This record gives sequence, structure tokens and C-alpha cells, in this order.
Amino acid sequence: MRLSDDAYRRSPIPLLPLTAQDDGEPYLCAGYGGDLAMLRLLHRLRCPWRFGPGGSDFARAVLGGEDEYGWRQKCGLQVLRGLVEMGCPVDWAVARQAARERGDEDVIAWVEEQGGRQQPQQPQQQAHDGMQG
Repeated sequence: MRLSDDAYRRSPIPLLPLTAQDDGEPYLCAGYGGDLAMLRLLHRLRCPWRFGPGGSDFARAVLGGEDEYGWRQKCGLQVLRGLVEMGCPVDWAVARQAARERGDEDVIAWVEEQGGRQQPQQPQQQAHDGMQG
């Protein structure tokens, strides 16, 4: 899934259908592009995080994935920090494994540091409810 050009014009109207998705793709598309403003907008619109047996948005953001052209996409460290600040649920053990697979020393060090001082975050819709936008 790709965010449309309309979405990148920062109009929330084309983004409203994305708030019903529970696959994490809206966050990943914005994150892979390094678009922190779009990440914040998606969060304000209460687009749900994906967290569960099928994986989590944060682990997918750390490890990355291939786009429709086969290019490897990854979220930068600034985006990863932003996701945590926004309340993206994180299983730090899974994030550590994803960081090691990614092989980026800065990301590995940051995930190790964060995972050592944070309690596991559980998905909570009220995390969105407490945000003021």
C-alpha cells in the first residue's frame, strides 16, 4: 500500500480510510519515507498500531521490508525514536533481534539502550485517547 499524493499534501480527508486499517502499513509507508509529520498526523487520526502474533509495527520498522520494486526500505533512527515517543507498542526482545538482523550499529545500540530501561509496552487504544493533537 502506498500513501497517495493527496495524503502527502497533509490533508487529513484522504487519510481517514487508513485509520480503519489494522495492518500498520500507513505508519510504515510514512516511516520508510522519513516523514515524521505524516507519522504524527496518522497518530492524531488514531490510525491503529499492529501488535501481536503476526508481528509489530515497531519490529517491522526496525528490520524494514521490500517495496513493490524490490528495494529494501528501513526506518531511520529518528523515525524509530518518534514511533516510541508516540506510544507505538514495542516488544524490546523482538526489536533487539530485528536490529541485529538489520546490522546497523547505531540502531542496535539505541534499541539495546531503550530496551534496557523500558518496560514492555502493550497495545492500548487509550494511548491514542490520551494524545492531544
